[in-house]
Amino acid sequence: MEEQVAETEEEEEIIEEDRDFAGGEGTEEAPYLIKTAEHLHNIRENLDAHFKLIDDVNLEKYENWNPIGEYDFFTLMEDYPEDNKPFFGQLDGDGHTIKNLTIDRPETDFVGLFAYVGRDEEILRSTLHRMFYGETEVEPKIKNLNLENVDIAGNEWVGAIAGSNGIHEADEKGEMMNIEVNGEIEGELYVGGILGENNEGGTITQAHFTGEVRGIEDIGGVVGMNFRGNISKSSAEASIFGEHFAGGIAGANEEGSISQSYARGEVIGHREGDLRSRGVGGLVGHVSGGSIKNNYSIADVRGNRNVGGFIGELWVQDLETEVKYTYNSGSVSGQKETENIDSFIGRLDTGGEFYANHINQERYDISPILGHSQSKEKMLKEDTFTATGWNFDNIWTIEEGKTYPFFQWQDDNTSYP
Repeated sequence: MEEQVAETEEEEEIIEEDRDFAGGEGTEEAPYLIKTAEHLHNIRENLDAHFKLIDDVNLEKYENWNPIGEYDFFTLMEDYPEDNKPFFGQLDGDGHTIKNLTIDRPETDFVGLFAYVGRDEEILRSTLHRMFYGETEVEPKIKNLNLENVDIAGNEWVGAIAGSNGIHEADEKGEMMNIEVNGEIEGELYVGGILGENNEGGTITQAHFTGEVRGIEDIGGVVGMNFRGNISKSSAEASIFGEHFAGGIAGANEEGSISQSYARGEVIGHREGDLRSRGVGGLVGHVSGGSIKNNYSIADVRGNRNVGGFIGELWVQDLETEVKYTYNSGSVSGQKETENIDSFIGRLDTGGEFYANHINQERYDISPILGHSQSKEKMLKEDTFTATGWNFDNIWTIEEGKTYPFFQWQDDNTSYP
C-alpha cells in the first residue's frame, strides 16, 4: 500500500489519526511513537511492546477512558489470557504530558491509565500466553511521564497510572520512574495518587502527586497499599480522605520499603460518628513489617483511633520492622473519644527497631511514645540531626536556621518545610 503524503497540516492530522502509531516498530531500539490520543489508545493492542511519546496528548474527547489492559484478581490461571492482559511493555513519556484523563467507573476494579502493570513468569511460560503474544523479554516500565488534571473514579485498585503494579510472587516486576500527577482520584479500596497497589518487588522512584485522594480503606497520596514493594524519592502534597488506613504516602505498608520520601497537606481518616475508623498517619496509616527510613511528614492529621503524626499504627507481628532517621512537623488531632493518638505513632505493637526519629514539639500537645521531641529552634539546626547519625553527605541537606532538613534530590521547585 502506497504511503499517504500530507500536503497541509490538516491532512497530516488526519493521516496521523488513521495510523496505529506515528512510527516505530515496537522494539527497544525503535519504539512505537505516540503523538495523538488515538495512538495512546492503541497501546492496548500491543501490551508487550515499547512505546514513546513524541508530543503532549490531550484525552479530552475520551469522556470515560477505558483502562489499558485487563486483570481479574479472582480469575483462575487456566482462564488466562482471555480475562487477564496486564501491560508488560515499556512506556517512555520523554517528559511529555497526558492531559485530562477522565474515568468514571465506580463499580470497576483496576482503574487508571493502565489497569495493571507487571508480568508473571509462570504465566509468560504458559502455552496460552505464547499463543496470544509469542515470546517476550520486556521488563514492564513506565517512566518520564506527566499526567495533568486527572479525574478518576473506580472501585478497588484505583490509581492515576495504574490500579496495580507488579504481580504477587512474580519474578519480573513493574517499575515506575520519574512520574508527576495532579488531579482527583476516588475509590473504595486500594486507592492512591500514582498506584492503587504496589506489589511485591514493584518499584516507584521519583513519583510525585498533588491533588486529592478519597476512599474507604488503604488510601494514600502515592499508593493505597505498598505490599513488599519499594518507594523512594517520592512525594505527595495532597488532601487524603479515608476511613481505615490513610496516609500521606501510603495507606498501608506491609513488609515494603519507603525511603527519601515526604508528605505534606492533610490526612483525614474518619467518618463522623464512626469510632471504628482507625490507622491514620502523616506518612503511613498502617505498617506491618518493612523499612521506613529517611522520610519526613509535615501533613496535618486528624482521625478517630490509632492516629499518629507519622504512622497511625504499627503491628510488628514478628516481622522485621525498622523506622529510622525520620521527622514530622504537622498537627495531630482527634475527636473527644479518640483512642491512641500520638505525635509520632498512634498505636505501637511490641518489637521493631526505632532510631533517630525527631518530632517538632511546638506542633503538638502530645508527648511522643518514641522519638526525640525538639523545639523549632533545634529543628532548624543540622547538628540536632547529625548527633543521631543522620546522613547529610548524600541524603539530607538543610538551610541552617531557615528550614528543617529536606532531601538533596529536591529541586528549586519543591516547597521546603
